[in-house]
Amino acid sequence: MEDLRALEQVPLQETKKGKKRRFRRWERIGKWDIHDIDERFTFKIVSYNVLAQHLIESQIFLYQNCSPQNLVWDIRSKRIFDEIVSLDPDILCLQEVEESHIESFYSQFEDIGYTGVYKRRTGNEDDGCAIYFKNSVFHMEDHILVEFCQESYGILSRHEVGLAVRLVPRDARTPAMPLIVATTRLYHFLRNDDVRLAQSQLFLAHLERFANNGCHLGYHPIILCGDMSASHNSSVIKFLTRGRIFVSKTKIKGSEIQNINPEHPPELDGPANPWDQSLPFFSELEHPLRFHSVYAHHKKKGNREVTTFFRSSWNNFDYIFFNRDSRLRLLARYRLPTETECRQRYRPHSVPNCKLPSSHFSLAAIFEYDPSTQTKSAY
Repeated sequence: MEDLRALEQVPLQETKKGKKRRFRRWERIGKWDIHDIDERFTFKIVSYNVLAQHLIESQIFLYQNCSPQNLVWDIRSKRIFDEIVSLDPDILCLQEVEESHIESFYSQFEDIGYTGVYKRRTGNEDDGCAIYFKNSVFHMEDHILVEFCQESYGILSRHEVGLAVRLVPRDARTPAMPLIVATTRLYHFLRNDDVRLAQSQLFLAHLERFANNGCHLGYHPIILCGDMSASHNSSVIKFLTRGRIFVSKTKIKGSEIQNINPEHPPELDGPANPWDQSLPFFSELEHPLRFHSVYAHHKKKGNREVTTFFRSSWNNFDYIFFNRDSRLRLLARYRLPTETECRQRYRPHSVPNCKLPSSHFSLAAIFEYDPSTQTKSAY
């Protein structure tokens, strides 16, 4: 992989601290040798909220300092496509994919060797999530489409969705063992952390069953990407990364939130529903999937990584998570800009622009996948 070969020539400290290096660049994670990596299976994943065009047009006040031409879909879409092609992902997770653009625009990815799976949001929403993967690198064993809306539970009355694919590498250097890739965009109103927590818990219940490898409490490795509409210190992200959160300490409004069984979930005929009234109520939420973020979020104000401009400030709402202590090893990540850098480069409400075709930055990571071993995170 050319990105890894280029990184291998750069001293580790320079990939992290080089002030004169490019605004966005690949950062090497941990110590590795390209000669060893060449003998193993590696892949690149990109996650990108591409900003649905109908959301721009219905909330134009959010883009008051944008040049009108930078908001035109024909212009934005070409820039989005060029950016993705330049990153050359083996797996591509997209959010806010407008359904009317599937054939007219996103079919281009199929023309260059990708297969895609799409799930539109429920209700009258016009966008959804998609996962594309290179046919030459993976084949898909199975996939699931998850609707979060369950009208009988008020906290789950919104129309977000998630999807996941079970992919098997075609590479002869690795056993044909699956990995799970999932993506979602959680409810976007910032005050509703309770809704996002309920949605994430429901999605994890589905992922836990889908990732079951047939062994006791055993799971295929999972990569979870998406726009979580939540900062790294929110209850949602703490729940994802810690595996447990006490409801009484999170200021969560929805007291009907209940616990996912930390043991392997039973086989159910219907969709997983941790809010079923037959389940016992607990004061804490749990899941066994042990996620870790590709990016380091705990930095001083001004130096913290950001992924989007929302309302009046730069925020970090987008993530790539992977299982801790799984067969995935993080080798590199595509650097995110800091809050200070964005303030210096962009006026408020000035994205999308000619350099950034969405209101979000793309995220990317390179992993080594070795199904024959248990490897720990580089952190």
